[in-house]
Amino acid sequence: MTAPGALDEYVALFRSGRFFEAHEALERLWLERDGDPFLQGLIIFAAAYVKAGRGQPGGARTHFTRALRYMRAYGPEREGFDVAAIAAHAERCLEAIAAGQPVPAFDMRREQVPPPPPQAPASDEEIRRVLAEVAACRTPGQRPVLDDVPEALLRLHGRAGARRVHQLNRGRT
Repeated sequence: MTAPGALDEYVALFRSGRFFEAHEALERLWLERDGDPFLQGLIIFAAAYVKAGRGQPGGARTHFTRALRYMRAYGPEREGFDVAAIAAHAERCLEAIAAGQPVPAFDMRREQVPPPPPQAPASDEEIRRVLAEVAACRTPGQRPVLDDVPEALLRLHGRAGARRVHQLNRGRT
């Protein structure tokens, strides 16, 4: 399926309330794009609705929080998605969950636009800089939190960057 086709399918499934299927619609495209963090955010956003629909507010909260981290890394628009609206809605969902209210519906929409050009993998220097930023946010002696690394990797370029981070952390260059 072409990139616009997978994204359109995601939107159609999401709008019809078939959140698990929407999540699945982006999996292949996400892999083709080497773990594109933007697509990861859309996948997690749909998964949050799956959790909410199953009556799992803790899981929904975790997924909306993660989706929000991914969406905040992008401008107000990407590939026809109103990213700012998705991020704002994820925040409203988190507020609703905290108040013990149901997760509000969201009318996912997408304009037809071409996908972004491919990006080069992150350089070792960029990876070290992003990891240093994550480390600087912790108090001395605090162990890394697993969610910190994916958040830092949002500014890197897909799984190739993630593999390189793993190598750098193990002392391999």
